[in-house]
This record gives sequence, C-alpha cells and structure tokens, in this order.
Amino acid sequence: MGRIFIITGKSATGKDTIYKMLLETKELDLKTCVTYTTRPIRKSETNGVEYFFVDEAELRRLQSENKIIEQ
Repeated sequence: MGRIFIITGKSATGKDTIYKMLLETKELDLKTCVTYTTRPIRKSETNGVEYFFVDEAELRRLQSENKIIEQ
C-alpha cells in the first residue's frame, strides 16, 4: 500500500479544485479512495462512487477480515 493523503477544510475553501488538479497531474499517479458507510444510500448516489454502502453485518465482516483500514 502506498501513502494516503487526505484533503480537508471548510466548505467552499477549494478542496474539490485542489483534488481535481492533483488527479489531473499524471506524474503523481494518484488513485482515489472510496470509503465505506452504513448510512442509507441517497437517490443521487451510486454504490462504489461516493461510498460503498454496507450494513452493520458487512462492516463487521470486513473488519474481522482486516479489509478496512479504520472504522
């Protein structure tokens, strides 16, 4: 596994702009990370794009198999 970078900040501070610019910089060879959530999926979302939507049992299974980094 490589390094993990997290971009955080208040709303409307340019996080998305920086994120897109970094992904477009091919020399960096960055990959995106899709996180897991147990909340219900919204109509505008797609499983595996914004999040991986799982129930509590699936989350516990992933944890027991050491397939997630942090909960």
